[in-house]
Amino acid sequence: KTLALKDFLLEMMAIAHPSRGFGTQVTVRQMMEEASDKVAVRFEEDLEFRSEVEHTLYRVYSSIGMLAEAESLGRRAIETRRRAIPEGDRELVLWMCSLADLAIGRRLGGLVLAEEAQDLLEEANGIAKRIDLDDPTLLKTPEAMMTMLAQARDMRDGLIEHKEIPSKLVEGV
Repeated sequence: KTLALKDFLLEMMAIAHPSRGFGTQVTVRQMMEEASDKVAVRFEEDLEFRSEVEHTLYRVYSSIGMLAEAESLGRRAIETRRRAIPEGDRELVLWMCSLADLAIGRRLGGLVLAEEAQDLLEEANGIAKRIDLDDPTLLKTPEAMMTMLAQARDMRDGLIEHKEIPSKLVEGV
């Protein structure tokens, strides 16, 4: 797996080769797009490893502020992980919490909660219980995320009630 990952990374760096048409002025966006396009084909035989690479790319997208791309790749990593480990595992729970956290944070400063975030959190909580995940090293347990959801809903409801959020932003809440 280490060699496969090394080869994949070298392949992604090769995008800067002049024959690729980008010259030496390759952007992170171009490299990330190239990597995310190729990961499914490159690691089609090992779904667990593929999910880990997809999740790593999700984290990079998120860290450089490409949140729409991060959200899309995060969903893809979760789906791949579900196929690789149908019963779920610690990583899947963490990834679901992370994607829900991203979804919550992207919408009106965390006040408008997507149904998808709630569904992810509820599913993560179910998996955590089913696999008896009691891990004090988790920074955001599903239970903690559910508490955060409730608090954010209360904040949102209070802001709407006091008309502190423009009505056009409240539509669809």
